[in-house]
Amino acid sequence: MKKVISGVLLLIVLGIAGYYWTHQTDAQGTSFKTVSVQEAERELQKDPEIVLIDVRTPMEFYGPSGHVNKALLRPVQNISNWVNEIQNLKDKKLMIICQSGGRSYMASKYLSEHGFRRIINVDGGMTAWNIAGLPAVHEKAPTN
Repeated sequence: MKKVISGVLLLIVLGIAGYYWTHQTDAQGTSFKTVSVQEAERELQKDPEIVLIDVRTPMEFYGPSGHVNKALLRPVQNISNWVNEIQNLKDKKLMIICQSGGRSYMASKYLSEHGFRRIINVDGGMTAWNIAGLPAVHEKAPTN
């Protein structure tokens, strides 16, 4: 009986720790969820209403790593400009991806600080996406 109770308590503790690991919150109270690329792919398949935002540069987006189908290119360097353009998306789930996870984390934090509440940060970015063998679009940059 003690082993069963210990096992149940361990599962509860691991569940709580897992929740806090995947739901990042900082001192300002900003909050967003971080998922693996496999979880991101499942979420995108399950919910076609998710808006996927790729915060890399155009050179990266159209480069060898490719990008996830239907991703919107919005470089993090310009986030203070494009955050105003997406105010109408505050009620939608926003999934944020970059090359390795750093810029998407910063963008997720910024968006959270600006009132977006349904943010999903993709851990590992396109590097992890490609290592996992998930589908990526490879296309040339449009010419202006």
